[in-house]
Amino acid sequence: MKKSICFLVGNISNSGGTERVSTLIANNLNKDYYQVYMISVFNVTGPFFCLNDDIKFYSLYQDKVSIYKNFFGICLKIRKIIKENNIEVVINVDSILAMFSIPSLFGVKTKNIIWEHFNFNVDLGVKTRKFIRFASALLSDQIVVLTEKDKIFWKKAYPWCDKITQIANPNPFDGSKVESKTNDKILLSIGHLLEVKGFDYLLQAWAIVNIQRQDWTLRIVGSGPQKQELEVLAKRLKITNIEWIESTKNISQYYLSSSVYVLSSRSEGLPMVLIEASSFGLPMVSFDCDTGPSDIITPSCGWLADPLDTDDLASKLLQSFNLFDNDEEYNAYSQASINNAKRFALENILRKWNILLNK
Repeated sequence: MKKSICFLVGNISNSGGTERVSTLIANNLNKDYYQVYMISVFNVTGPFFCLNDDIKFYSLYQDKVSIYKNFFGICLKIRKIIKENNIEVVINVDSILAMFSIPSLFGVKTKNIIWEHFNFNVDLGVKTRKFIRFASALLSDQIVVLTEKDKIFWKKAYPWCDKITQIANPNPFDGSKVESKTNDKILLSIGHLLEVKGFDYLLQAWAIVNIQRQDWTLRIVGSGPQKQELEVLAKRLKITNIEWIESTKNISQYYLSSSVYVLSSRSEGLPMVLIEASSFGLPMVSFDCDTGPSDIITPSCGWLADPLDTDDLASKLLQSFNLFDNDEEYNAYSQASINNAKRFALENILRKWNILLNK
């Protein structure tokens, strides 16, 4: 008999890396020994990423509602689904969701796993996140973090907590579609247009780079509340060689037609976009956030810039463009990037999840 597990997500309609990786793990666990369920607190436009047909999907609200006004209603709905389906394990896709799962599972013999996708040192503007992390360390059965460095942050904050496991995000691509990029002078960046993603820093760095390398184009793929603000900033900085592309499910086409990847986030957990870019053979440039980029980028396939230093980011981008001018050197970095991505192979990550789910 298959083990019943349930992924609890905030909004399955979102197009971010968290939703992408949780969908990927859910789909692949479902192929083996598990009956997978998924509960989305919100579901405005339907799942952005495709779910397997045999995943049993529940949405609590079709439109966004106040989580505080509807707190007890959310908990009761989750509890009802868990009990009716005899769910054995709940996986919270974001530690903030523990605010619902912990009370929902009170008195129920269901294992509660908190899957932390963000850096322990940031709260992303949610002041209650620190308290919920403390409650998770105290009351959950297991905490999964993305990097060893973040595991250290958790252990330092809660030295008595002995249930923290590190499992990286998996690579959804295998690198088999990589093609020559010798004619594509495209710098790519993908993500939600939110403050935490630091696209304002990227535009400031790009304004510096643009003075020397007008033969390159910056391509930003993503949607979000900061888009208009960022477009205004780009005009103020007099940037012209820039493309704005809305979020899309077919993201591989943009990796294939680009030559260098850049990440300018204020903070990260373990960025899926860098793992994906690596699998497509793109050399990478990134701010050296507290956690994430340094776990992926090595000197053989990219550059780490000082955090939030736009001058250093611009300098590293210019180094990568100079590399591109030499086919042999570029190809060496590109191949190193592909090899680097193999560390995050899906089968390796699934093996770790299987071990955790069967403890």
